[in-house]
Amino acid sequence: MDWGTVLGAISVIIALLSIPLTIFSPIFTPKINDWYVKRSVAKTEKSIMKLERELETILSYKDYPDRLFAFSAHIVLRILVFVCFALMLHVLADVFENQRLVRLGMLIACFLVLYVLIVHALKNARVIKNVLNFYRYREDLVKRINTLKDSIKKKNDELRHDSAGHEQELFIFHANAEHKTFGNIWHGLSEGSYFNKFLSTDLSKLAVYRLLELKELGKLSEANVIGLYYRDGGLKTACIIKLLDFSYNQEKASFSFEKIRDTNIKCHHILKKLGKKYSHFNGGSQLIVRTFTDVENLLNDKETAPAF
Repeated sequence: MDWGTVLGAISVIIALLSIPLTIFSPIFTPKINDWYVKRSVAKTEKSIMKLERELETILSYKDYPDRLFAFSAHIVLRILVFVCFALMLHVLADVFENQRLVRLGMLIACFLVLYVLIVHALKNARVIKNVLNFYRYREDLVKRINTLKDSIKKKNDELRHDSAGHEQELFIFHANAEHKTFGNIWHGLSEGSYFNKFLSTDLSKLAVYRLLELKELGKLSEANVIGLYYRDGGLKTACIIKLLDFSYNQEKASFSFEKIRDTNIKCHHILKKLGKKYSHFNGGSQLIVRTFTDVENLLNDKETAPAF
């Protein structure tokens, strides 16, 4: 075998394959990078939300010992149920001693139950341990959260830089069509609020977290925000607003704003373009959502812009 010929053929093949990569790399690399950054940011935000919810739970057990007692009692009872179930399977395995396959199945099921029991017990034991060592736990958790927040700031800055003139962060604020006052929130009002039950989806929670992050960074007024009606079936026009303040607690989100201008684009056209995922109701109420899109293109799109 002529190895020189083989290596030469391989080199030619590699060179031919590299041509389309060279041509299309400038086109796809930025999009792939934007996708990775957005996905990474959303995943990090979810991790922060999970840690913050965990902290709230531990804090409630610390402040209300009766809740911790009830939690512990509940865990003990669940462990007893698992143990009894595992013993029952073990006894049944002995009953079917002459039927090897059935006995083996019973023993495997018994093992799986005990495994789940151990995982469950360790997970809940950690909760009790964190309550008993609350201050050390809180210190470590805050460090983890701050590290994740720093990561988000870095990635969001990268996203804004790489996607300038392309996809941008956009917040959609839906008017609460059922509310007598806030059903007309974008006309004649300069402030509003949404109760927590209208921010129940992950999309809303991520949007709320991001708005609080922007406020902390002093960039709240720079956020791209569109106010949408859904009274009259979305036939009213969308408007551009500037957020002046935003706050959130366990009961509601409150905000003040300044309406910049009406767009003359029907709200249902905006949602048709963005998709049902960002509607005011999607698997639960979500009156605030966040997406990434080319804002100018969205507002000037032939499908969404009205015909004159």
